[in-house]
Amino acid sequence: MERFNRETGKRSLLLFGFSYDPTSRRAIAVTDKIHLITHIHKNLLIVLYTDDQGWLFRVVSSAGEMLQEQAHLESAEAAEQAGQEWIANSFSSPG
Repeated sequence: MERFNRETGKRSLLLFGFSYDPTSRRAIAVTDKIHLITHIHKNLLIVLYTDDQGWLFRVVSSAGEMLQEQAHLESAEAAEQAGQEWIANSFSSPG
């Protein structure tokens, strides 16, 4: 499901999945909200919200490898900023 935030002008995806709880024999709905996917240098910065980790960012290389993940951030904006800073620090030229 796609949502459009009129205040920020950004679109987000709400993904629905199910996890099975063998104790109760019930499916549990799991929702992850992808707030942002952007391309920085040759990497993807993904900002998302999960029920168990809160706001987090992931940096994925062009080869599909997860280079960095940082969770439990205060907001989507904090996760985006932390991800951008990690990329800038990790790929900047030594001065």
